[in-house]
Amino acid sequence: MKPSESSATIDTLVAAAVAAGSGDGAGSKESAIAWGALWRTVLELPRWFFVKDASGTMRPGLVTFNGESAVPAFTDMARAIAFADGGRGGTNAVFASPPRDVLQAAGAMEQSGVGLFAFDVQDTPFGAKPSMLSTLLEDLGRLKARTAQTPAGTDDTQDSTIVDELAASARATPGDAAAQSALWEAVFGLQHWYFVPRGPSQTPLAVKHDAGPTLVAFTSAARASAFAARLPEDETVPAEERAAAPTVVAVPTDAVVGYVEALVEAGVAVLHVDPSNGAFSVAASSLRAVHDRVVGEG
Repeated sequence: MKPSESSATIDTLVAAAVAAGSGDGAGSKESAIAWGALWRTVLELPRWFFVKDASGTMRPGLVTFNGESAVPAFTDMARAIAFADGGRGGTNAVFASPPRDVLQAAGAMEQSGVGLFAFDVQDTPFGAKPSMLSTLLEDLGRLKARTAQTPAGTDDTQDSTIVDELAASARATPGDAAAQSALWEAVFGLQHWYFVPRGPSQTPLAVKHDAGPTLVAFTSAARASAFAARLPEDETVPAEERAAAPTVVAVPTDAVVGYVEALVEAGVAVLHVDPSNGAFSVAASSLRAVHDRVVGEG
């Protein structure tokens, strides 16, 4: 059984994080971004895989990792099976659990002497304390809730979202396909993309750019509304469109590729997302290829 695509992405993120330096908060900004992108990806996996100890109960075995007692966890089933086949009970010893369920016991684990979760110990090993992962998971949940609940019309340009952090990670490692994939997976995981329609035809706003007409998209209604409110001062937008009343259109994410492709036929060259925040772009004609690579054809 081959490792999953998500594990391959995680391997690349591990390599980038290790190369960037310490992930304990004492490293550089680049290090913080790289480790943040890794842990977000790991914590958003639907399940982690474990191997039972000799008791046969749903209790994971332990290993020593960096000199500490650690629970070996795996980012896909193939890696867990490979570990279990090394004299640890084989396939029948493998079980899975969602990260949130596992981390509910973080405090009890540390009190019992478990110092770390050690991930993918036979491939690209990395680890963290259970309490740290529990805190990161709660922070991630609050960040996602804040992103989803920001009222339309509120200017949230000072707030950082998961997409912003992943965009920063992708900029810090421009040749890193895994960082790009993590960013676009997050964007395609949103329920809607938002656009600002302008002019009598109410077509989505496209601004002037050296690369050609650039369609502006947003990851929240709040950001789209705030951008629309600033249009009267934006000289990259035609004067007749700056004066129109600001509105926002929400396009379901599963329809957005076709929506953008129709605008490509009308001359749009570039898609630019969250210009005042994460600020990342892609050739508009390449959006379907990006979607199919990170989400799958559909």
